[in-house]
Amino acid sequence: TILVAHSCGAGFLVRWLSEHRNMRVGTVVLVAPWIDPDRSGGTGDLFDFSIDAQLAKRTDKIIIFNSDDDFPGAQTSAEIIRKAIPEISYREFKQYGHFTDIIEFHELRDEILAPS
Repeated sequence: TILVAHSCGAGFLVRWLSEHRNMRVGTVVLVAPWIDPDRSGGTGDLFDFSIDAQLAKRTDKIIIFNSDDDFPGAQTSAEIIRKAIPEISYREFKQYGHFTDIIEFHELRDEILAPS
């Protein structure tokens, strides 16, 4: 199983996997994850959950892709997730913004195809 999600979709995956502790999956890639850290995004209680610190142990590989110039809420979200899940891998990119304006994203393909 390979799960890839972007922005609040990545935040949703973190919540879903945190709340379904019986689930084991393969690779999880969180691209510019966002969990509405200041609760100003109009998401209601979608991101009102506790991150399971053991989540990484139920995956073959879990990684955050973050850009150095993403918006502050995404930066904060990535940091919260990293602190909550100590075993999570992290890759930072230069000038990828919120990963919405890039034409080709070979790094994502390469990560998905890399052995666990």
